[in-house]
Amino acid sequence: MPKKTIPHTTGGEKKPPEAAHHGAPEPTGGPPPFPEIVWRGPFAEYRAAMAGTTEAPDVFHFAALWAVAGAYLRRRVFIRCGLPLYPNVYLVTVGVTGDTKKTTAMRLAESLLPEHGVKVLRGVGSAEALADWMGELKGDSPLIILEEFATLLGRGGWQRSTLLPFLTETFDCPSVYEAPFRTNPITVVEPTPTLYAGTTPEWFWKAMHEVDFHGGFGNRLFFLAGAPKAPISMPHEPNEAHLNVVREAIKGLAHILMHPLSGSSGSRVGDVTV
Repeated sequence: MPKKTIPHTTGGEKKPPEAAHHGAPEPTGGPPPFPEIVWRGPFAEYRAAMAGTTEAPDVFHFAALWAVAGAYLRRRVFIRCGLPLYPNVYLVTVGVTGDTKKTTAMRLAESLLPEHGVKVLRGVGSAEALADWMGELKGDSPLIILEEFATLLGRGGWQRSTLLPFLTETFDCPSVYEAPFRTNPITVVEPTPTLYAGTTPEWFWKAMHEVDFHGGFGNRLFFLAGAPKAPISMPHEPNEAHLNVVREAIKGLAHILMHPLSGSSGSRVGDVTV
């Protein structure tokens, strides 16, 4: 059974006509507020660390830490849903160029990357080249970071490109991925890719096609959007005290032994109760 994600979408649903009689505010059409309940444990520490550093919405910082933690966890924990569902994710932050500081939030998160356990790839070419790279990681988790998601979609749209089908198939974390019919056959043992990208609504809809959803790739993407904060004339450095708490929490993930999560309240992953 393929893994499914439920995107945090932009735009609010229109209220039914009778809602107006109860004093309900009219929908603004912008992104709904990101739920405050998600800010706990290391995620709360990371938001505090990033306060005042950029106008990027907090949801982009959430995505950054989520991507790093998901990649570092690799296959250490899973939920049984027919087949095991692992923590790897395909995250796309969406916002207007310049105003929402998508790239800034991505680059600020670089300090979270552990020295060992995660390998970062910035940019992609063909499926074959990506599979070759993943096959050489020897136990490290692949984290693909793209400052513009449309570049991936563009290459995936090339004639005879198998890039999007490859990412669709490996998202579900098969025990092995093989491409045997090549001069140099490819074998990737336990592929567990995580994707962290940014884009604008305009570029996304220019590059994303209906067939990409029907083929399953679009359904594996989790979109996060938010309104930018007020302009900051003199941004300051991230708070190191809060950052160190987050770094220690990420390091602690390496000591988790592989086990299933029950899916019930009270299960713990590192320092976070889920």
